[in-house]
Amino acid sequence: MSATKNPSSTTTDDVVTYRRLRFSQAAIDKLTAPPGSRVKYVDARGTGLVLEVSGPNRRHPKGARKIFKVPLRFGKEQVTITLGQSSPALRLATAEDQCAELKFMRVKEIDPRVGRETSKPAAEPIQKVDTLHATLDRFIDQYLDERNADGSLKLSSGYRADTERYLRAFEAALGATRDVATIKRREIREYLASLLKHRTAANRAHAAISAFFAWCADDEIEILDQSPAVGLRKPGGNESERDRCLDEKVEISICWRAALAMPTPFSQLYRGKGPVRGFALVKANVDRLIAKICQDEERAAIPPWRNHDLRRTAATLMGRLRVTEFDIVEC
Repeated sequence: MSATKNPSSTTTDDVVTYRRLRFSQAAIDKLTAPPGSRVKYVDARGTGLVLEVSGPNRRHPKGARKIFKVPLRFGKEQVTITLGQSSPALRLATAEDQCAELKFMRVKEIDPRVGRETSKPAAEPIQKVDTLHATLDRFIDQYLDERNADGSLKLSSGYRADTERYLRAFEAALGATRDVATIKRREIREYLASLLKHRTAANRAHAAISAFFAWCADDEIEILDQSPAVGLRKPGGNESERDRCLDEKVEISICWRAALAMPTPFSQLYRGKGPVRGFALVKANVDRLIAKICQDEERAAIPPWRNHDLRRTAATLMGRLRVTEFDIVEC
């Protein structure tokens, strides 16, 4: 880690341009710069990080170099701290942690160039801050994206996407730079209570947040001594379990014929061609068509069913055909 003053003007052969970018490891890995130019990307998330991408030049003819930097102001002096070149040893999550440490040092009036406070003879020890954003990135990389020996994901893509979506919403509510160790049980409970308008979504967010903090308290991770979400009840209460499967010989046939009688796009939706908005809104129309078919054919009425019962029915029938559980979940 090195520091340089920011001169009022610089003379260089490179052409320097500035751009804003929402930093992610995937986005950083794709960045390039034209030969003989430098592009400085400022993190649009407000972390304070700057990534300088240099194209091939006389000093470095092989390719682009990506260097993390942090501009800071100490008193009246503006300095830029160079964290190092982006590499497997210095990923985005590590750079964010180092940036948070530098900001902490600035608040405590500690000059990182000399490792001591500018106004006091002895420096106070600096504690590593595990920010919520950086910790979530680690959780996604090490837990949600964990793979089997054959390279396949251990968790289904649907579960991974939903869990990340709920956790990113939690991050937005509490703040990306929030220290994970300072998050209190009361804050988690209040956040989940704010989601009670949609009971199922609140329960899913509860499951995602509980899994995240349990991972943080794991013996191999040791970010937390104990999860603040332990013992938190589901905000939406226990959901009623259903085991309704439609009969493949009669009920599915009638539902299919009712779907064919519906206008596009809802006809396609009920025949598995979706997704289409308005799934729940047309359920009443489907029921009326089914009732008419049963009446015309003098059949007994089909017992009540829900849209999600179609998914359970499909999973049950695929299981009978010996489709693997992983493929069933992916469908």
